[in-house]
Amino acid sequence: MRYLDYDPHDIVYITEIRQPLDRSILDNFIQDKDENYFATRNLSVPILIWWTPFTYDTGSYIQCGDQTRCFISNIRKYRDNKDFSAFLFYGTDFHLYDLPLPRYQHEQWALLHEESPKNNYAFSFESIMSMFNHTATFKRHSDVPLTTQWLASIDDLLDQTYVIDIKEKTNLQTIENLAPIIYIQSDCFTPSDRDLYIKELMKYIPIDSYGSCLHNKDLPENLRIPVETMEHDDILKLVGKYKFALAFENAVCTDYITEKFWRPLRVGTIPIVYGSDQFQV
Repeated sequence: MRYLDYDPHDIVYITEIRQPLDRSILDNFIQDKDENYFATRNLSVPILIWWTPFTYDTGSYIQCGDQTRCFISNIRKYRDNKDFSAFLFYGTDFHLYDLPLPRYQHEQWALLHEESPKNNYAFSFESIMSMFNHTATFKRHSDVPLTTQWLASIDDLLDQTYVIDIKEKTNLQTIENLAPIIYIQSDCFTPSDRDLYIKELMKYIPIDSYGSCLHNKDLPENLRIPVETMEHDDILKLVGKYKFALAFENAVCTDYITEKFWRPLRVGTIPIVYGSDQFQV
């Protein structure tokens, strides 16, 4: 199992879809507690620690596999508790200079990373990935693969809600002055250099480009926050009006497939794909 992905441009791609958490909230909570509070607290269930804070949750119970419950927290001091079981890492905020060392034999490390390795280049190396006992990544051979994270159900592909007849699409091109191809994006500087190709393609065929890059068409104001509106009904209706959609990923990695591929399929639009070299049903 290898995690190395060839990058001809040797570019590090870092994107942030979530603002870094304000650690002062956690620090204030910790300061209010007795020095031995976290080490001696009797929880009687396995304790999981987000080493890279993923939420503001200082501690709560969750369903945990075949265990009745687990306790999960952002507070690192729980490491000294007798019930401590595993560290959880969120890939975007993972740093090699900030690890829970020394690592003891009984400790489990688990990684959640829904982005490509270009989001954090450390994950391009097999030696780094081998540090984790459990992974949830876009790779299909992860313990919890996120390859189809943007496809909730096969029913989404069978649903006809947003599908428009091809003849009507042709009419819409004239009535609404639409190009045959739609391109929606927000990241303009990517390892795949997709915009260089698309800019050249635009010389030969009309493309409606919404978003920040190669912009020639405006999104409605209520759809201009990329992360919050990716699955908005109005976005799906808009894509459904086009015959083709450019589904060019920001990084070319095996198994890395995002909403850019699934969204047009859901609405009866043909995706033109540049990304993963493997697609299997």
